Amino acid sequence: MVRIDAELIRRKSEHNEGTMADLEEIALHQLEIEKIEKVGSLCRRLKILYLQNNIIGKLENLQHLKELEYLNVSQNNILKIEGLESCEFLNKLDLMLNFVPCSALEESVANLKHNKLLRELYVVGNPFADWEGHKDYIILRLPHLQKLDGMSITKSDRIRAAQRSDDLDKELAERIAAEAHAKASKPEIVDVSGDNAPYTPELRTEMYREMAEEKAEKEAREKERLPKERNYEKEHEEAVALARAKQFFPDGRVRQCNEGGLDFALEEDRENVYLRVQLPRYVDTSLIDCQVYPRFVEVIFKDKVLRLGFPGGEDRDEVRAEDAKCERSQASGELKVTMPKLTSDEAVTLSAPSAGPLKDRNGKDKAAKLQDSASGRVKRLAQPTKRADDILRQAVDLRTIYQGKENPNLANEMADLGLRASSSAPVAVKEQARREAALHVPALDDDDDDDDE
Repeated sequence: MVRIDAELIRRKSEHNEGTMADLEEIALHQLEIEKIEKVGSLCRRLKILYLQNNIIGKLENLQHLKELEYLNVSQNNILKIEGLESCEFLNKLDLMLNFVPCSALEESVANLKHNKLLRELYVVGNPFADWEGHKDYIILRLPHLQKLDGMSITKSDRIRAAQRSDDLDKELAERIAAEAHAKASKPEIVDVSGDNAPYTPELRTEMYREMAEEKAEKEAREKERLPKERNYEKEHEEAVALARAKQFFPDGRVRQCNEGGLDFALEEDRENVYLRVQLPRYVDTSLIDCQVYPRFVEVIFKDKVLRLGFPGGEDRDEVRAEDAKCERSQASGELKVTMPKLTSDEAVTLSAPSAGPLKDRNGKDKAAKLQDSASGRVKRLAQPTKRADDILRQAVDLRTIYQGKENPNLANEMADLGLRASSSAPVAVKEQARREAALHVPALDDDDDDDDE
């Protein structure tokens, strides 16, 4: 069964932007509610309250609704009118189709005497309404009432009720005795499965509970048939994290892919590299993630990855990732990524693909930043990597050979390149001597007499 709580009230007060403090009207009908609770403490400014067609058995917890003007509790299981003394501005009360008996009529009417502003009362469908004199009884006891069951009360009605005052009390006492006798003679076990079952609050409660169960089962079946609710933002974050973890092969090469089969074009000119990707026009841009790296670009659309390496190769930075620009067309949905190329002074030769700076064995950055005095521009220079060192050690630099000796004029140049002439020259000299010996080439002598010949 449904209980009245803050969440239910907030959901039913959408017309008031979910605000409960200044709510003046709320409809809580046809919800299988069994008890009135919290509505009085949460909505104290309430003026109109609809609670019809539930299975409420008692009027309670309404003492805080000082400004309540209209209360509709028809088609419930109410046995007595009570708990409305604090509703000073109550003007209209609907109690149709409830279970107020004749034995509770006197007390119920007495409780309404405190509501001096009550003008309309609806009681048709209650057990006491079967008594012919119930209207005169109510008119006589509530002189401030103007309408009863939708009919205006005239002066002649009040005169007739006053004339029958003594008879009304006697008739009511007889009706109460008849009800008590009928209740005493009723069998303790009543069959409620047949069509002739008595209409009682207990039967009505059981019927509504069965209806609630059927309704819940129906809603559950319909919910199963509906598409499951998806958190697209969370799915996109997970897809981005997964794609970041799979950017490279174990050997360090970029893992290029086009999982979504997207139409794209990778172009370049002298200054920039351009990537154009055709995406659906109405897809939210928040579901697109674009990341530019020095050697490749990555676009993640929903959970599909487009990753492309640049034409320069795996061992060379091609673009300035920090200066890249990403744009999207509102007309076609096309994504355009503009990536400025590195200049010849900024190009860095690397030993393996990496998104971060190069490190040596000691963990220090190999890239140095030097200030260009002419242009004031910062250039990135890289020290030779291990691979470059191996190549240089195996190569023979003829510039270091000068008549079988080191060339002293190249010592400063080798130092500027980060290589020691003393460490590389002996290797070159030995290699040159070995080759000369194999070819039987005589060595040059310092005191050559070619001029004399």
